Amino acid sequence: MLLFPPVLSVRESLSIMDIISYAARNPEILEINENSSPKDIDLSNFINSILLNASIYQYGLSKIPHGKVLLSNKVYNKLCEYASSSNDNDYDMIEFGGYLYGKEIEDNIIYFEYNSLHPVVNGRGDIGTPSELSRELEEIMRYTDYDCIAHIHTHPFKDNTYALFPSNQDLYVYAYLQEQFKVGDRDVFFLGGLITPLIQPTQDLRLNDLCFIFYDRNVRRFYKCDNIFYEDEKGEVKPLHKIIYRYTEPETGKVLLKERRTLLQNENNISI
Repeated sequence: MLLFPPVLSVRESLSIMDIISYAARNPEILEINENSSPKDIDLSNFINSILLNASIYQYGLSKIPHGKVLLSNKVYNKLCEYASSSNDNDYDMIEFGGYLYGKEIEDNIIYFEYNSLHPVVNGRGDIGTPSELSRELEEIMRYTDYDCIAHIHTHPFKDNTYALFPSNQDLYVYAYLQEQFKVGDRDVFFLGGLITPLIQPTQDLRLNDLCFIFYDRNVRRFYKCDNIFYEDEKGEVKPLHKIIYRYTEPETGKVLLKERRTLLQNENNISI
């Protein structure tokens, strides 16, 4: 089963993203304790109910103006590894991910050079920031000149569905990192990267699309960047493969990581 986001009006989408932005700026409102008032509890429950849903389609976001992401060969191979690892087990696929470290080499052009030493793996829940990764992030921000960090993970086959878009919790994490992680006067920019599945049932081919999401804390809005390139083994810069596929709106270009695999039995009758 393919899980598509519901069709939301512009106003509905903006309202949801405003709530996510508010929670990222005020994460304490998500916590309930013995001193919480009934009003606080109601607000926390309401916001948490929003974060548990998934309704914002990443390719419907506005583009980062003149945005471009370049992946080193090391990072590109690591992302392919994440995609492959997620697809290893047909019936209990799990999320794989980590952090990417890079620099803004020109305005809105980012080069991701390295991936985190500590991978983040999660079976059935959200990818978080374990203590060793928190320390690594702090060290990267304080002791290197990297000024761009991406939280990236896969969305594999899970609970009998393919989730083709980020959860609201994913968007919250991206916004939370951008709002809460600061190092003195230095600007460190956080992005989110999502590898989601796209099925071509007529071929023995699994396509994983890749889209980066950026939360601008100055205007409190989310943007996409699907203009992605990578370095091959010889250091040549190449665009990630794009195909056209039909969604509930006009045809949209998708950026893909390719991986050969045997299709799941219940994928055979899926058409896009």
